Parts: sequence; structure tokens; C-alpha cells
Amino acid sequence: MLLIIPSITIKDGHCIGKIWHHTARENVSDYKKPEDRARLLRKENAKALHLIFEDSWNTETCDIIERIRQSVDIPISIALPSLPEDIMLVKQIMASGIYRLFLPSNASDNFLNLCIHDFSRQKVVVSISLGNVSRDLLMRLKDDGLIRLCITLPENERTLPLDKLQEIAALGREIGMRLSLLFGVYSYGALMDIAGLAPGFDSVILGAALDENSFPCQGIWRDMELKAYTQNGAEANLWKNPLELVPHI
Repeated sequence: MLLIIPSITIKDGHCIGKIWHHTARENVSDYKKPEDRARLLRKENAKALHLIFEDSWNTETCDIIERIRQSVDIPISIALPSLPEDIMLVKQIMASGIYRLFLPSNASDNFLNLCIHDFSRQKVVVSISLGNVSRDLLMRLKDDGLIRLCITLPENERTLPLDKLQEIAALGREIGMRLSLLFGVYSYGALMDIAGLAPGFDSVILGAALDENSFPCQGIWRDMELKAYTQNGAEANLWKNPLELVPHI
């Protein structure tokens, strides 16, 4: 089964990209607050979220993560644009409730070993741009203890390089590495092409493709969202915790 994971790109404390109405291409609402965007995607039945921070790590980042974690009830992964200077910053990230951490490809063997030792290899992923993938690199990361890699494409890449992805999927199967794909899927057909590569790729992380309604099922969601937004305001489209304020045994 191919897991579809929506992503939220965050810069200067706000979400990048707009949510568009299905038919008229009208902007339904910016939903610029990261926690609001997370609640919108959760109401659209997201089972996990991937946060991409474009800024360098700062104290506000943990506050944003905590607000999102308190707003939804699903696993959250994050991607950092650069390596923190201190492993203690990574510990601070994980302590904020993150399920999985995506590190850039320039992470040293020592840094990866420390992360895997402290957080387990289930929680640490390295992101590699498609053009930089090689057998030697994948084998080195495998030797470091990693069991998952994220192959990244430019978000504006609209043509899926399926032949290259097939080669990487075969390599992943050969060396026992699980693979995620970040961006590059902008149609139902492309989604099925990736699903056909399983067990090479088992998850796809989508960004602008979801914002722009690239998939048939989104028409129902976005038409309903526009109607709800027009009649009852932005809050009508946001997920609410059904157990909020309910006493727990």
C-alpha cells in the first residue's frame, strides 16, 4: 500500500502556497497559520503530515511544531534545510513530539550515528535529491544504520522521471532500504506509476499538487470547503478534536 502524506512548507512562521477552489480556481482561503493548514488537511483525512521548514532553526520553530502537534492527532515528520550546529537542538526537535526527522544529505556519518543512537533508526531519514543518488551513497547510508531514504524532486517538476525512479526502487529492494518520494507526482496516473514500484517506494509526500487539486477526489473536498467557507467562515473547514474537553478514564 502506498501512503500519501501531505506536506506543509513553512517560512517566516507562515505556510507557503494557497489552497484553491476546485472549479473556479478561486482562493478558498490562505490558511497561512501552520496549525490551521494542518487542521484543514486532517479534515481532508490526512493520516500523517510532513513539515518542511525553509528557515534556519530558531526558537519559534519548536513553538510552531508544538501548536501543530496540539492541533491534530496524527504523526508529524519534519525536514530541516540544514544541519543544526548542536545535537542538542535535534533532541529539542524530537522532544517537541516529532515522529520522524528528515535530515539533509550532507549529514556526516558521526552525526547520523548519534541521531540513530538517540532516537532509533526508525525515526531518522536522509533526503537525497534525485540527481545525487548513487549506489555508493545508498550503501554508505545503509552502513550507517539507516533503513529509509527520501528521494526528492523539485516541487515544480511536473514530468515524473519514472525510468530513474525504477532504477532507484530496484536498488532499494536490493540493499533493503525503504524509500519515500518527495514531490514530482501531479496526476492520478503518476501516483499509480509510483504505486507500481512497490515495495521500492512505499510513500509519497505531496505539496503543491494537493493545493492545486491535481487528483479527482479533491473536487468534492474543495467544492464543499468553498461552500462551508462562504457560509460559516474559515473555521468551518478545520478539524476539531472530538475528544476535546471530554474527560478521559
